[in-house]
Amino acid sequence: MGLFSTEPTELTLHTERLRVSLPQPHDAAALHFYYMKNRQRLEPLEPTRPDDFYTLPYWNSRVASAQEAHRKDIYYSFIIKMNKSEQVFGCINFMNINRGSSYSCRVGYSLDAESEGQGIMREALAEAIKYMFRVQSMHRIRAAYMPHNDRSAKLLSSLGFQQEGLAKDYLLIDGTWRDHVLTALINPFWKP
Repeated sequence: MGLFSTEPTELTLHTERLRVSLPQPHDAAALHFYYMKNRQRLEPLEPTRPDDFYTLPYWNSRVASAQEAHRKDIYYSFIIKMNKSEQVFGCINFMNINRGSSYSCRVGYSLDAESEGQGIMREALAEAIKYMFRVQSMHRIRAAYMPHNDRSAKLLSSLGFQQEGLAKDYLLIDGTWRDHVLTALINPFWKP
């Protein structure tokens, strides 16, 4: 499908099964629930979170920040929902947007544990990448994953990301510096 609908504070990408969209104020509670539900699974894979991360007020503020960042072209946050559902199944974030001489960004993502193995993240990420290449004119999207994360390795490879190396002590994850495999996807049809 791949239809885009955009307004300054609204952005929704559609696939056959999914809606991949900029979070709206009414999504704060669903995001809060998503992170509470997946807390034990995600904490060892993500940066240390602030004390209020697992509170609804934090997510109300975070949604407002995501909309402002979208307006200012700082970063692009997306939530993944199945069509006809308001439950958040995952998140995709494009950050470190660089227009200058590289037209590049970095992507990070997470998925609900019960949704793994169904192709949801691949479908959502493919559509979000298409948006970043076609609409935001990115030339290069970088992704990094810990060497033991076989699911991310397979996902990124299936989308065409190429391994570029191993970065020692690359990101502070759950309070410890962790090595990461560096990958990138180049837009072969890039135009300014």
